[in-house]
Amino acid sequence: MERTLWRRSFFKASELLWAATEGQLSFGSIFFTDNAQSLEMADFILSETDRGYTTSDTFGVINRNITLGQYVKRGPLTTIHELGHHLWGLGEEYARSLGGKINQSASLPATHGNRIIPLTLSNWGVADSTFAGADVVYRNTAGGIETQTIATKSGLRITLNAPLSEDPRLGTSITVQWVIGVECTTTVPSHACVMEHSRTAAGTLNPDGTWTPAANPITEFCDDINHDPDQDTDQHQRWAKSCWGRISTHPTRSLLAPGGHPGTGTPTGYVPPTWIEAQGDIQLALVLDHSGSMSLNGGTRLTGVKNGAKYWAKAAQANKQALSIIWYNHAVDVLVPETDFATLSDSDVDQIVATIQGQVPIGLTNIRDGLFEGLNQMVGYAADPPARAAILLTDGVHNTPPGSSMLEAIAPYRKDNASIYTLGLGSGSTLDISGLERLAKDTGGLSGAVADGTDEFAIRTEMIKFFQHILGGLVLADVRRLFAQYGHPGGLWPNDPELPFANRPPLADIMGSLGAATPDDLQTMVGDTLMGIDEVPVELGSTTAMFTSAFGDGVHAWLYLIDPDGNEIKYDDPSVIFGREFRSFEFASVDGPRPGIWRVVNIVPGNDKIHAGRQQTLAGIGDDKVRVGVELSSPDRPGPVRVAVVTRYEEVLTGLGVAAIVEPGKPGTRRIELSDADEPGVYVGYFDLPDGQYSGHVEVTASGANGFADVDHSMLHGEPGATDTWVANNPPFVRMVPIGFTIGRLPKPNPEEETRG
Repeated sequence: MERTLWRRSFFKASELLWAATEGQLSFGSIFFTDNAQSLEMADFILSETDRGYTTSDTFGVINRNITLGQYVKRGPLTTIHELGHHLWGLGEEYARSLGGKINQSASLPATHGNRIIPLTLSNWGVADSTFAGADVVYRNTAGGIETQTIATKSGLRITLNAPLSEDPRLGTSITVQWVIGVECTTTVPSHACVMEHSRTAAGTLNPDGTWTPAANPITEFCDDINHDPDQDTDQHQRWAKSCWGRISTHPTRSLLAPGGHPGTGTPTGYVPPTWIEAQGDIQLALVLDHSGSMSLNGGTRLTGVKNGAKYWAKAAQANKQALSIIWYNHAVDVLVPETDFATLSDSDVDQIVATIQGQVPIGLTNIRDGLFEGLNQMVGYAADPPARAAILLTDGVHNTPPGSSMLEAIAPYRKDNASIYTLGLGSGSTLDISGLERLAKDTGGLSGAVADGTDEFAIRTEMIKFFQHILGGLVLADVRRLFAQYGHPGGLWPNDPELPFANRPPLADIMGSLGAATPDDLQTMVGDTLMGIDEVPVELGSTTAMFTSAFGDGVHAWLYLIDPDGNEIKYDDPSVIFGREFRSFEFASVDGPRPGIWRVVNIVPGNDKIHAGRQQTLAGIGDDKVRVGVELSSPDRPGPVRVAVVTRYEEVLTGLGVAAIVEPGKPGTRRIELSDADEPGVYVGYFDLPDGQYSGHVEVTASGANGFADVDHSMLHGEPGATDTWVANNPPFVRMVPIGFTIGRLPKPNPEEETRG
């Protein structure tokens, strides 16, 4: 029933949009999904409450969208009102919005009934008589927010039509917005503007699907004739013109303005939209480069990609994920067609891993057709999944077929609800970095880079990060240490790094054999080069958690897992899937993890075969309520890079700790703190760095019970008498998002490099 009501609302909104734009704009296909991986590309997000939220003039921008409250199911004009903001940056045509302080020490009559608000200032710059009918928003002491309609204002007192939930003197301030003080009406009431009305001002959509028009339906944007005669609205202050004046002159989304007052009927030629409901789970495609340049530096680039692909294959099986694997050079080879890896046996996956290992570097680089094939595999596998994502790895520049461009992939990917994540291996002298960033930005993906394209370990760990980010959310990615596989502490300490999970002794037995009461005691005894312990926060409501240890330079460790209650997870636990690739990685994938701090313990078997190398712990959480979106603006000239971050726990949050960290090498790690002071919920910061290529991550920390962003605005778009809360019910959580960007114009890559091999 819920989907039916929303479908009816969007169909009616499409008809209203067609009327409001004089037959120039309506909805085509409406894609409906309830999967968090689609949030970055969503135009609308449907709230379970009456809260609404939108951004201005950001249609088509990743992570910028409209949140619609439940009341929109019966009042679809709100959809058109919010599209006015989102498509063209229109301001409100309300009279004005003002804020004032509450006089907490004022005396009120005993009969005030929570309906009288005492003020510290009587003169708000407008006549008292204009307050009647305006809305007031009040934040109560219980963390709630409520709105009521003003009956009268007289000097230092505002009287409401209905009571607040508590004595108003307990609050500190209020916001008043005029939502019925019509500004764009001539002699015809229906010529009032959509941007000063919403809710049911055009009519009411009844639960049975019938439409009851309002007495004087509001269905049009204002024009130069009836726009704001006293020039005091937000729209006029922002653009100094009517709504149609702005729409008709928008730099990228202009429409033809009507001559005179727009008509109030529905123009001919209207075609209802198509409604598509998502089915199944997200689809993935690995699109991997094995052109000639991948042979450079002894083939370490290709080795890193192979080992990363092996992780994806085994992790896809553990996570019951659909995946295809495509290799490309001048031609395209489908190694694994789009397949539900949950249906594959261990021997099937081992065969895929062996085939991955057999890839050799040769030929030119045809990125475009590799991406086309990745999309074909996903689209051909199943119709209308909630999201699709291709992960593109390359160390070069698209150079075949002649005259083609890898950017040709953007349009079909957007059409089929698919994102492209790019990972460039190497520097700007060999990579089309700007092109890779464009592929990601224009399709809702992310771009990353491993500047040292010869670092096999770095390539592999970046591929692991992308897997965790796409499938849920990365929560730990910056733990690095040096392990040394030599020496033996005695007791049951292992000496065979290749021993399979089933044959390993429990961690408790190893501790007992050496007289250690806790893992921390054991680490103190043996030292940091033979053992590491990492803590991973898993929030309440998580459906999955995946803990991974990656190893480099020949070392290998055993992974043990301890839950928040201090219990060691057994290797034969049916709720946990363990996976490994020798001297590459080990992981544990947990269904329904307990919330709290999990501990990942790595111990290095000691023997006579000396190996020393790096280890990194990475962890990802599956929680559809949490999603972090990152937008980067990377200038092609010297200047700061803007980092914008939006975090949702069902809805956009504020009150977070948000930072961005990059590793430029010298002079070392650079960290900036981001702020949402200018736009609630949109955290922004700037990296002012020298020209070059940078990689790192964004880190978001939520303390729990954070605030909803711009909740005052959302309540003012709600219905009078509505109550809500400005405090979210989110648990504490942490997320990390990998990022990469360039500053300045880098040397153009040399296509001749691709002929090596």
